[in-house]
Amino acid sequence: MPREIYWDMCGIPVKTRAPRRSDGADLIGLLCLNIPRNGGQSRVCSSVTLLDEVLARRPDLTARLFRPWYYRRNNEQAEGEAPAFPKPICFYDGEHLRTFFVGWYVRDAQRDSSVPRLTEAQNELLTLIDEICRDPAVYLPIDFRTGDIQLLKNCYTLHSRTAFEDWLEPERRRHLLRVWINAQALNAFVHALPDMAGARSDDSFL
Repeated sequence: MPREIYWDMCGIPVKTRAPRRSDGADLIGLLCLNIPRNGGQSRVCSSVTLLDEVLARRPDLTARLFRPWYYRRNNEQAEGEAPAFPKPICFYDGEHLRTFFVGWYVRDAQRDSSVPRLTEAQNELLTLIDEICRDPAVYLPIDFRTGDIQLLKNCYTLHSRTAFEDWLEPERRRHLLRVWINAQALNAFVHALPDMAGARSDDSFL
């Protein structure tokens, strides 16, 4: 989904919503320096709740969460690496459920002819994940205030942001500082996808 900034009829900068996802690093941190004029609500979903909801709503699709899905590397692959990599949405590390999901990377991977085409059931599951994560009974809404800090463990959560209208004055515009952290000392989990983590500009995702 496009995440560009566009301008409405009044000349107000507007940014489209960012779909739910988990990121490649173990932790993601956000520091709010300025809030937008309207919108921009952060929404966080538990990956355990996501699995429970799929089981409740479409048990026939549950097993597909644990099968490989192909994700586009977003042109960040090393020399000789394929432009897409396989990874299940859900998997267990011992007794702990882990989740990795970036929906638009899955759909973007379809550009590569070497990637298997999404099946009807897979497309249904992508739609279901979107429906579940949009359910107010499932997500936690967070309206940032200046000075707020959000710290999420990516393998347990999916996060998204609603569309927003920004201020015309540059000094008042929405401003978040963010950091991606691989924290092996906190977690023996070794599948943190370090090739997908790293510094990104403020306009990349949120």
